[in-house]
Amino acid sequence: MRRFNYTSYVTPNDPKRQRTEHYDKIRTEETTPHTIARAYLANLPDAVLLNVEGRIDSADLSQNRLQLTHSFESPFPGTAVVEMQEVEEAATHPLTQAGFIAWAEDRVSAEPTVDGKPNSVELELAGVLHERLSEGLYEEKTRDLQAWLSDILWSGHKGYSEMSREELLDQLQIEYIDDAEESFETVEDALE
Repeated sequence: MRRFNYTSYVTPNDPKRQRTEHYDKIRTEETTPHTIARAYLANLPDAVLLNVEGRIDSADLSQNRLQLTHSFESPFPGTAVVEMQEVEEAATHPLTQAGFIAWAEDRVSAEPTVDGKPNSVELELAGVLHERLSEGLYEEKTRDLQAWLSDILWSGHKGYSEMSREELLDQLQIEYIDDAEESFETVEDALE
């Protein structure tokens, strides 16, 4: 599977609308610029391919670049220029509990100690959950945070570092796997 990171520059036909940029990636088995462009446009039902330029036949992935231009009608009429560059795809793991375990095992192999202490699968899984919760706190309103802290003070809360592997996997199921966007098929996508 090949991976292309891309930037899409969207220009509405209406001059009162603002231009936007969108960054993402696409994975595909396709091997030519035109088929890659068609794979990209497959998720845009009203898009019409206008132009494709570039080449993707170099062993040096940084040289594999393409640019495509397409028009669209929804949610408003306009055109987009999409610049893609192939990047090396690291190992990926399916967005499942087994995938999270395999991902954590790879992380432990790559970094057997953390802060001078032995690393573990459970520590890696706990870190993922902790990071998501911490990021979510910044989006909460003061009143909601006060209510949440009040509940913790009253009934307590088991810390992620104290949870068993099964408890961590249950939390990952709720926070990541069940709540995943359609485009998330791998652990790596969910964590980006």
